[in-house]
Amino acid sequence: MESEEKNFSELIENAMRVKGFTVEKLAQATGISDRFIEYIVEGNLKKLPSSPYVHGYVLRIADALSLNGEELWQEYFQKNQDIKHSDRADELPGNHFRGRSINKNIIIGGVILIIIAIFVFWRVQSHVGEPSLSLSDFKDEMIVEQKTFDLKGKIDPRDQLTLNEEIIYPDVNGNFQKTLSLEPGFNTLTFKVKKFLGDEYIIKKQIFLKVATSSKEKVNNTSPTSQLETTTTYNGTE
Repeated sequence: MESEEKNFSELIENAMRVKGFTVEKLAQATGISDRFIEYIVEGNLKKLPSSPYVHGYVLRIADALSLNGEELWQEYFQKNQDIKHSDRADELPGNHFRGRSINKNIIIGGVILIIIAIFVFWRVQSHVGEPSLSLSDFKDEMIVEQKTFDLKGKIDPRDQLTLNEEIIYPDVNGNFQKTLSLEPGFNTLTFKVKKFLGDEYIIKKQIFLKVATSSKEKVNNTSPTSQLETTTTYNGTE
């Protein structure tokens, strides 16, 4: 019996050497615990589970090493008295590599679901979320003295933009520019931004055009009462 175990150990070790397998690599390739593989290779059969499971182990190991599993089983294991006989109380021993594989698949599946959820949320937000509108060189309560103003800004290029009911077409990056003709005093800019699947948002801004007043206009705008008072004061002095 010891000679058979020695011959089997040599056979398995040579086959593992040819395939470049260590016990750990063979365990990964077969899904069998490296502890059970060591018992089989060393011939320590008393520590193995019952014969049906050992039979399955031998077939998987032989398949990984390109050997004839049934011949190995019949020659070295089938009649070996050290192998336990099966009964109803036997349970398949835990396979830590298989458990590790299941846990890995669960983790990978969870990560994929999280990525998909983030992607879907981002896509939904990009279509139905609150739009973004940024204006360059523009501030609230802005006062200018030129009758024309170059308005520059940026939106999401997938959104639709109108300014005072005129459609504004941004470039592929969402940048837009519009030259405004201003009226003296307050000019209201009404922006309407509509998401692809969302609501329309209205954003209002104001810009004030300050018109310079000439000295001649100031004299003409002087009230008659003021002119009279000036004249009266002058005559009283004489």
